[in-house]
Amino acid sequence: MMKKVYAEDLIKIPDLGLKLAAGGKGLKTTAILPEIQKVGLALTGHFENIDPRKIQVFGRTEISYLKKISVKKRKEIIGELFARKAAAYLVTAGRKPPKEMLEEAEKHQTPLLTSTLETIRCIKGIIKSVEEIAAKELHINGVLVDIMGVGVLIIGPSGIGKSECALELVVRGHRLVADDVVVLKKLSDGRLVGTGAELLRYLVEVRGIGIVNVRDLFGISSIKAKKTVAMVVELVHWDEKESYDRLGLDEHTYTVAGVNLPYMKMPVTPGRNIAVIVEVAARNHALKSQGSNAAAALDRKLSSRLAGEGA
Repeated sequence: MMKKVYAEDLIKIPDLGLKLAAGGKGLKTTAILPEIQKVGLALTGHFENIDPRKIQVFGRTEISYLKKISVKKRKEIIGELFARKAAAYLVTAGRKPPKEMLEEAEKHQTPLLTSTLETIRCIKGIIKSVEEIAAKELHINGVLVDIMGVGVLIIGPSGIGKSECALELVVRGHRLVADDVVVLKKLSDGRLVGTGAELLRYLVEVRGIGIVNVRDLFGISSIKAKKTVAMVVELVHWDEKESYDRLGLDEHTYTVAGVNLPYMKMPVTPGRNIAVIVEVAARNHALKSQGSNAAAALDRKLSSRLAGEGA
């Protein structure tokens, strides 16, 4: 079952720049759909299409129109709109809501929000945020780091060095998203977005030192609130009997919440710099995404040469 989202949840998201103008008692009354409805048609008297589960948006055009019409007509239109008691009403582009809106919001105990963002940008941000909040959560023991724009989920048994690997990656200029517990959400477009558990956010346990706060130690540029997972790296103890991939020709996947992600198994041995290797893996993944595959290119060259010698 998807989590319900309310106006109260959205005003907590800094990127949306939402502020409560009136109707605070209704912040958690009606659950919001991940869809937005502009009130343009309703301003002409067609109120039947208003969906109370959607945020009703007043952009520049709508506010300008309301300010041009007579006070009597404005009161009638706004009264009819707010009588529908939508999940929330939103005024964008830094426009100031008419006093009639403030009065009706309080009267019907329906939240009236404002945003300085332009209408399109605000709408996109709200839809994305509602989807992310509503998505079902999956908790995985591991580390999530942002390496040059590639979200790498590092998993493996306890004590193998996942946190130490993440810390060294941060020292090398990359960003920590989560350590120990990674909270994953599958969005409607199929992406897996990861973040840290609220209680443990930006904290890393380093054996021999204890708990450290990465943000406090290395600054705001060393962390990232959330990141789409692009690949999975599993750290495993070295086993002489095990055969590990040496060429990279075979593509392996790791399935999380029904999403198949590129996967590699990375053996850990004393003296092996795992952080550097994970960084190289992320860089190589980025190159492959752009159509450059060193292993495949070498395989083609060898095949071509062997075919030439056999001719």
